[in-house]
Amino acid sequence: MKILMISHHRWSRSDLRAVPLARELVQLGHSITLMVISDFENLKFKITEVDGIKVVHCPDLTIGKLRSGWDPVSIFRRKKWLRENLDDFDLVQAFETRPATIHPALYVARQLDIPLFIDWIDWWGRGGLITVNRPGWYQLFCGGLETFYEEKFRPCAQGSTVISRGLLKRAIDLGVEEDSILHMRNGVDLEFFKPLDLQQARKKVGIDWSGGIVGVSGADVVADMKIAVDGFKHAVDHGLSAKLLLMGHAAAMLRGHVESLGLRSDVIDVGFVDREDYPVYVTASDLFVVPFPEKTYNLGRWPNRFGEYMAAGRPVIFNPYGDLADFQGDEAPGIACEHSVDAMAAGIRELIDNRVLWDQKCTSARRYATTHLGWRSLTETLERHYHSVLENTG
Repeated sequence: MKILMISHHRWSRSDLRAVPLARELVQLGHSITLMVISDFENLKFKITEVDGIKVVHCPDLTIGKLRSGWDPVSIFRRKKWLRENLDDFDLVQAFETRPATIHPALYVARQLDIPLFIDWIDWWGRGGLITVNRPGWYQLFCGGLETFYEEKFRPCAQGSTVISRGLLKRAIDLGVEEDSILHMRNGVDLEFFKPLDLQQARKKVGIDWSGGIVGVSGADVVADMKIAVDGFKHAVDHGLSAKLLLMGHAAAMLRGHVESLGLRSDVIDVGFVDREDYPVYVTASDLFVVPFPEKTYNLGRWPNRFGEYMAAGRPVIFNPYGDLADFQGDEAPGIACEHSVDAMAAGIRELIDNRVLWDQKCTSARRYATTHLGWRSLTETLERHYHSVLENTG
């Protein structure tokens, strides 16, 4: 099939979902054209080829976080480029429904009379991520527009993909046919994230510590992370000998909190690390803490780091809410607990002190990832979904 994919992400952020799916579809024999926002260009289109994917880098007049599909000029630029370069696509896949994504996608679908598929990976409006990941002025002036574009066009799709069960229910409530929706979590590069001996990993990244290490990391959504530090503090105060490893944006956001708790000597703060070093740091940790409280935005999320930790064979302390409610019982990839300092501290102590249990959870975590989160298997499921919708609309 010839597939047009249109994303609201910059090229540098497209490797979270669009690029891995496109890459696997190419390997399965399909022709993929992927439109993304250029990282820096304001005026000109640029065409590149990456792993067999034709990548169209689209100019955008905005800057920073606004460079995410909201430039109104980009709508007309993209439609003009598509009109002049229209191919005989079999379907169009829109990643989210920001203006610079949905309007060009609808244009192509109507011009060629082909099915439109829409992907949904975050809950932004109506009490969603906009409340924690955007400043007050943005919520006030742009909240209504964000919600409108998030909801209005969902029923226009002949096929949909959603990253969580919460978004599946929300899509149905908006009028999307349930049998046209595929629930598909994000995948993991199983070769990039794979188990490595604890001490070997620590030696590679220069961590001179033989005791337990509790990891806390995050890139985008870090509003709920303080309780992970509080849980670690509680465990240390009750006799646990361990270090807290802080990585990514979470490290920057939590430094003040660490200082206020007097934990500086108990923390290994590596901040942002090189991409190739990240999985080594993951395997240098005994476990990770992923707070996932009962918030509206967590109904619409799949925390990517949860899958990465599992793929690396590291157990997780987490709250069983939203899609994470599926990960309970004897085969859980860690310990599911209530969202409280005491419960998280107890989970940390149990996994650090009980090495038999720790080993079992490491095995369960990797097993789940290899069985369910490989990009190839997810893409094959997506491919079947495409064919099913094409047959039903043919």
